[in-house]
Amino acid sequence: MIESDELVLRNFKPGDAGLFANYRNDPQVARFQTWKTDIDLKYALRFIKQMNEIPLFEYDKGEWSQIAIALKESDRLIGDIGIQIQDPAFGNIEFGITLSRKFQQRGYAFKSITLLFDYLFAKNTHRIYAVTDYQNTSSIKLLKKLGMREEGYYIESYYDQRTKRWRDEMRFALLNREWKNRESG
Repeated sequence: MIESDELVLRNFKPGDAGLFANYRNDPQVARFQTWKTDIDLKYALRFIKQMNEIPLFEYDKGEWSQIAIALKESDRLIGDIGIQIQDPAFGNIEFGITLSRKFQQRGYAFKSITLLFDYLFAKNTHRIYAVTDYQNTSSIKLLKKLGMREEGYYIESYYDQRTKRWRDEMRFALLNREWKNRESG
């Protein structure tokens, strides 16, 4: 568990299943994601059980894992951060974030990712990156605010099953030393 005055990054709890399914099924929340918006409570509980079988941050190379974002005061689930360890030996990690629409545009994404980055970079992670749809302006703005630099623009790099169209993506990254320089600067 990682926490600040307002937020907690933790394992999911069975009681989170309803909230998880609700925000993951919201078409506005899922519009730039690849998952389908037909998650039921049974799937959400199975997903939570699967995520909790491995302690936080102890995943194998290539596995995606979701970390719950909760309000510290109430322990209410407001979203999740996915991380995929690309190379454990050299500390290369991809991440993505999803927030319930009720909690977007309130600074929680920035605060939760800052908590995550502080933790991962303190553990000698070398590089963290994110890939986002080129039209996801909120995500692009957030990644830039975090100090991440644009590394590439990928034309028709993934196929969106919902829209049946090829989509463009952008990649942003940040090195450990850049994060530390950002804090001191």
